[in-house]
Amino acid sequence: MFQFHETKNFISGEGGALVINDPRFIERAEIIREKGTNRSKFFRGEVDKYTWVDIGSSYLPSDLIAAFLYAQLEQADEITAQRQSIYARYATGLKPLADAGILRLPTLQQNVP
Repeated sequence: MFQFHETKNFISGEGGALVINDPRFIERAEIIREKGTNRSKFFRGEVDKYTWVDIGSSYLPSDLIAAFLYAQLEQADEITAQRQSIYARYATGLKPLADAGILRLPTLQQNVP
């Protein structure tokens, strides 16, 4: 799952993206996304009408929010590099205070799943 809260690297206010790597969960995710209905099956011609089959809600962003996020994702490498540069600048500037025991610098976790 990817989060796009305002405190994250790529933002759209609230929300996120669900990434599914197991086909068993695709249908349930579609139902939840479609406000608890099997509407996706209707559009694929798998059912003659759609109805409520489970829980769900309205999770889709507006076109404007999606465009705002898409533009950031197109610049993902540049945004990430800029954030890493800012982190390095802070780490270098604050290192003397950390060495003196006045503060502790955060550590970066590598390869976090």
